[in-house]
Amino acid sequence: MSLPEIAGIIDPADHLKGEHLSSFNNILQEVPHDCPPQPPTKGCFKVRQEEIVEVYNRLLDSGVATLIPQELALRDSQGKVISGGLFAVPHKPHSDRIICDRRPLNELERRLVWAKLPHGALLTQIIVPKGYSVRGSGDDLSNYFYLLKHKEEWLPRNTIGEPVLGKWFTKYGCDPEKSYMLSFRVIPMGDTNAVDIAQQTHLEILKDCGTMAPEEVISYRRPLPASDCLEGLYIDDHITVQLVPNRRQRKNQPCKKFRDEEIVDASREQYKKLGIPVSEKKQFTKVYSFQAWGTHVDSQSGRVGTPQEKLKQLERLLVDVCQLPKVSQKLLQRTLGLVVHPCMHQRILMSLLQDAYPWVEKLGVKGPSKLPPSVREELLTLALALPLCHSNIKWQVSSRIGASDASLSGGGRAATLTSPSIAQTLYRFSVHKGEQVKLDWVHGALCPPSSMVQAPSELEDLMMEHTWNTTHKCKFAHRQHINLLEMKMVKAELCSLVQQSNLPARHVLLVDSRVCAGAWGKGRSSSRQLNRILRQMVGWTLAGRKSLHLIWVGTSMNPADHPSRGAKIPEPNPSAPTYHKIFGNNAGKLPKRISNKKINQISSKILDGSSESSEFPVAYPNHILRMIALLCLRGSLGRFFREKVALLRFSRTGESFSFYDLLNS
Repeated sequence: MSLPEIAGIIDPADHLKGEHLSSFNNILQEVPHDCPPQPPTKGCFKVRQEEIVEVYNRLLDSGVATLIPQELALRDSQGKVISGGLFAVPHKPHSDRIICDRRPLNELERRLVWAKLPHGALLTQIIVPKGYSVRGSGDDLSNYFYLLKHKEEWLPRNTIGEPVLGKWFTKYGCDPEKSYMLSFRVIPMGDTNAVDIAQQTHLEILKDCGTMAPEEVISYRRPLPASDCLEGLYIDDHITVQLVPNRRQRKNQPCKKFRDEEIVDASREQYKKLGIPVSEKKQFTKVYSFQAWGTHVDSQSGRVGTPQEKLKQLERLLVDVCQLPKVSQKLLQRTLGLVVHPCMHQRILMSLLQDAYPWVEKLGVKGPSKLPPSVREELLTLALALPLCHSNIKWQVSSRIGASDASLSGGGRAATLTSPSIAQTLYRFSVHKGEQVKLDWVHGALCPPSSMVQAPSELEDLMMEHTWNTTHKCKFAHRQHINLLEMKMVKAELCSLVQQSNLPARHVLLVDSRVCAGAWGKGRSSSRQLNRILRQMVGWTLAGRKSLHLIWVGTSMNPADHPSRGAKIPEPNPSAPTYHKIFGNNAGKLPKRISNKKINQISSKILDGSSESSEFPVAYPNHILRMIALLCLRGSLGRFFREKVALLRFSRTGESFSFYDLLNS
């Protein structure tokens, strides 16, 4: 069993502060509730009867658990003892990880909701300037949950298994004539509040030594900090990421200590001071190819995505699932769940799963069934696309800012040129997460509250002080839903960017459609019509090497609203109060009106100075662009797979063959 030498050495009450400390001290009054479930859950206890004494002795000797009299245990309204279960999962070659199944007790408790965790996909938002590299350092605490000491009054709520005889444990001071319950002294994995308490305690420990500054902390659903040093904490994993100049540039600069070195030294000194064990095997310091929270970061290539070895395993799994005669709902749900993490590094690929999600929901009623051709096709398509499930942090943010809008009568697009710093700020506040949207959502009472955050009003005002050019306006041939027209204008912007330049770049686009921003940020939509347009943009995004990032703004703050209605974009306020308020009166003036061609030339020149050279021509020929756009259409892929069915059969017999290797070659 993977257990610490001495358990419970960290008391959260010694480190928590403010409301968190108050809630922990009063946890017995704040967390339990009086709404028992019907019927109650029974804990999963997987210890053989003949091994109970041996297992309990290991837990007692390490200090993870203790024995309390049976009469002190928590009971239900009928007087029956409420206890959890105990089982193990593989952890290391020579030991297993012990898990406390606390579901029967978790059902009677509220969650504290303290934890604000990072996610590996957030690292795709890093911008590495030319002449810079990114490096990482990390520490992993050993058996962290078993190091956290719980309140003594919480022991009746941490019991597991059935009562045991005291005569088996007399060396621990038990009365041979009484029965006892084993209770965890620590905060076990499986506790509904274990993650919240563990995360906040570790956070406060690091804050006490001068790390985890708010302006450097990575947190999910929040913009990535505008800092050269980023720091994230996921329960027991502490990761620091630093942008550093290349050695050639550092020769001309005085020798200085970077922020990540200060953080690593301070945090490790704090662990040593408190006696917290750190896993030396998982520890790494200032490496340029590292793994953080399941995401691999390679500084040399700029690739940020799921490790390639895991992608290969997932590709083989998808092919095997597609060749099963029948699949169950549980199997397909788990398979689809595994593809989410890779696709979070290139969200547009989620649009390939159009029929899979609706079909798996119906599968629960039907029972195990044969995969429909459309679902099999989508899974195989995704298997082919797995090598592309990554982003490149060396791609720069274009200084050309676009805007698109549509009305029932026509559509319009606009563009302006801004400074790189403003462009990067807009990129940070773009929609990186998205949300589930429906095609019939319009402004009104039927539209539920959004989990997305609109751009700050200061940014909206700042962009309206720029000089905007109309780049495109059109009339629609027939009437369609307004959200479909909005998404078509987004697609038109993406196609235009690919046609203008082959340089890899991240582009910012202003939209006033919540449905478009939510669907694009999520990568797919439950609306087949909307998802079809997203699918058509997959080829343009991947082969065109353009990453589009939408900012959700108000209708009055969208410059493209005017050309979509056949009107001219008004001139901005020449005094530019917001610009001077942010940058000061000595910041100069915003760029004056220039032609669309000049905007593209200047933005491409800036990108060309920060990008690697390419063997492709300046602009793709039209026939190549059409082929890219058709790449991910359902019909074309269907014919491809029907013609290449022999390859699928060969993948079952040839061990060295895989779609992943095929695409890489």
